[in-house]
Amino acid sequence: MRRANHPMSAETISKNVALILSQTQYVVKPYQLPNVSAAASVPPWGEVRPKPAFVWIDAEKATLQIEQVAMLRALHLSCLSSFPNAVLNQLLTANQWKGLDPDMRTAQTIAHALVEIGAVNRLADVNIRPEDYPAWERHWHAVRLKLSFEPQWFSNTALDELSEIRKAARDNLPSAPDPSLNGLDYTIKEARGVLNILTAIEETITRALLKARWQQLGFPTELETALEGVDDQIRDARGSLDFKQCMDLLRTVMERSTEFVALQAADNSGKPLPPAIGPRKFKEMNDQLVSLRLLSSHEGEVTQKLYNYLSTAGSHALSSAPEQVRVSRATVIEWTMMIAGRLQHSLASGS
Repeated sequence: MRRANHPMSAETISKNVALILSQTQYVVKPYQLPNVSAAASVPPWGEVRPKPAFVWIDAEKATLQIEQVAMLRALHLSCLSSFPNAVLNQLLTANQWKGLDPDMRTAQTIAHALVEIGAVNRLADVNIRPEDYPAWERHWHAVRLKLSFEPQWFSNTALDELSEIRKAARDNLPSAPDPSLNGLDYTIKEARGVLNILTAIEETITRALLKARWQQLGFPTELETALEGVDDQIRDARGSLDFKQCMDLLRTVMERSTEFVALQAADNSGKPLPPAIGPRKFKEMNDQLVSLRLLSSHEGEVTQKLYNYLSTAGSHALSSAPEQVRVSRATVIEWTMMIAGRLQHSLASGS
């Protein structure tokens, strides 16, 4: 008989992490690039160059060679949300454990692990004494490599935090300069540029896919125009009132897309909705999607709350913030694209 899976306790997680870290060895070339002999192309410590010699397009082909980090990732996946809280203190104080060699070869693994559990703001809190210079240097060198080859682990907020703690870390060093920290500012700047490019590419692809679905369903071109108008307004926004207008336009896009999906789905079901004078209310159309099983009841609650949020921020609030608009735009596009995709599937299957 197959044994039922039970949530892993914090004590069990801690024991597994201790076992993994106790086996850690320092990896000289932590990243392997295809057809590249010098895998770790960021300059080694002791050598300072104006910038790291990596090309970010090649970086996404890199394979991390640190076995212990892969093991920690697997453990993280098996524990999900309970993992970061269970191991954070362990990672910060790991050099106090018995069995770890004096120069803390775990420094490299711990740097990767802290980034991957979302604890970038704690990188400077690792309990490495300034006089343990090799360990300290390996720690920050690993951070630079992470930025170079796996920038997707860092959000813009994390990069802001990293810029702040870099100065604090250097202030705690002995008089000898640390080349890994010296080059960190440039690496942060370059990683930020990579993230912006990747985000722009992803947003462009997602928006294009949504427009393609609208076109295939025969929705009015005004929807596409409105979506482009959101991007134009975001780009030209100069203050909180401008962002408020962006939120209101996003509400309109979601409202009209939902209406067109509901009308077409109702026609396909053989029970078309009666004509209406002017735009229909969002709640009526959202409930229609639930009744036609294009949305589950829980999903219908989420879309209704999203619409209410957009209405409040776009119509009733005095102003809106840039981050509200960015998050709302991405959320509206993803939900409307998913719903339009379900309608397409329904029409194709004849259900």
